[in-house]
Amino acid sequence: MDLSQPTETALSQPVQAHRLDAQQSAVAFQYAKGPEIASKVLGSQMLAEQWLCRPCGHLMGFVPFEMLDTSLGFSLVVDYLERLLLGVYQ
Repeated sequence: MDLSQPTETALSQPVQAHRLDAQQSAVAFQYAKGPEIASKVLGSQMLAEQWLCRPCGHLMGFVPFEMLDTSLGFSLVVDYLERLLLGVYQ
């Protein structure tokens, strides 16, 4: 049996589209937008990924990427990045 090829049964089953609800859409947007903003502020995708995955003292020791799943966490991360961009951070 060749596992690299889809089976006839898998090919005959219709693909069901699943729409995200409002909350899921917001979270998906935040997970996409957070790294995009971080890349612009920090200058590269690699630096953004490193920053997003490490605890940040300016965010009370939380890992920025883990904060992106709530609107408050997303706002805090974006606010900090904007202050970083403007040079207004403590």
